Amino acid sequence: MDNWSVDDWRLTGCQFIANRVTDDDEGQTKGGGLSIVGCNLVVDNCAFIGNSAAGIGPGTANGGGMYTEFSKARISRCSFIKNATDGVAGGLRIFVNSSTLVTECSFIENSADGYGGGGIWCHPEKQEPNPTFVDCVFINNRASQGGGMVTDGGTRQTLIKCRFLGNSAGIAGGIYNIYGCSLFLSNCLFSGNSANSGGAIETGGGAQRSDVELTNCTFTKNVGIGSTGGVSLGERGSVVTMANCILWGNTDGRDSTESAQIRPGKVIISHCCVQAWSGTFGGTANSGLDPLFVDPNGPDHKIGTLDDNLRLTPASPCRDAGDNSSLARDTLDLDRDGDPNEPIPFDLEGRPRVQNGRVDIGAYESDSPPSGGRL
Repeated sequence: MDNWSVDDWRLTGCQFIANRVTDDDEGQTKGGGLSIVGCNLVVDNCAFIGNSAAGIGPGTANGGGMYTEFSKARISRCSFIKNATDGVAGGLRIFVNSSTLVTECSFIENSADGYGGGGIWCHPEKQEPNPTFVDCVFINNRASQGGGMVTDGGTRQTLIKCRFLGNSAGIAGGIYNIYGCSLFLSNCLFSGNSANSGGAIETGGGAQRSDVELTNCTFTKNVGIGSTGGVSLGERGSVVTMANCILWGNTDGRDSTESAQIRPGKVIISHCCVQAWSGTFGGTANSGLDPLFVDPNGPDHKIGTLDDNLRLTPASPCRDAGDNSSLARDTLDLDRDGDPNEPIPFDLEGRPRVQNGRVDIGAYESDSPPSGGRL
């Protein structure tokens, strides 16, 4: 993680509660709890609760909880809870020329009803290193578009070991990928998200092609009311590439057909489990066999909550059925062994990724108890 060293300023153990910001002299509102402009900053173990940003029109208010622009920020172990805006990004707004690494953060019940990005709206505009999100959770956020998150700005953005649970929006309950963003996800879970279009993910909004690459992700019980509940492809020739993924139990509000799992378009797919699989998308070693989750509702019997157990039972056809060559590289060196070229060695919960010589399909690996807890 050497590219993410930040030396200038540090905030640790701070709380930003019930602050409110309104328009500045330029008609912009930036950061209800905290605004970072033109500096390098570490924000660690801080809480942003009930802050708000209000503007004079759609898109003029930015970041109910926090705003960053022309900055390099490392945000870790922070909670963004019930922050709101009538513009862009209820929780965190990452804007022009901002390189941001976000790790072990929670985005819960934030809202952006006016424009979008309930938890986060990330628009860095080709800044290096590219924005990266590791081991974050997005729960019950809402927005007009991108209930959990909006990714845009013509750059590559990466999410590793993240969970999107129960988020909602008009478009894209989980993530809305737009305006030329190249989005990469590995070991991520989408469950119980809902939208009119793209319950979990929708890509291709805006005037540019916006591709998505998915490796070892699980999509289940997401709802697209009258449209695709799983992964939805919009216009502009966007391409979705997926390997070792499960798409099961997603609906269009009525049925769990193949088109409710993946909206037809340019899809490159291999070693995936897709409900009602017909073979239309082609690819290698794909199937429509029930993945046999352990307990998809969890003890509370509610879809899209933290107690859902979406690991695979011993009889699951998805065990030891993935493609090892498709595993994402550990570019952040998450295990700190000095090898950024090896495959990411952990599943969503931090357990060893490959057991019995071959990777499982989905976000969770079977067998072997946790070796070191949550990372």
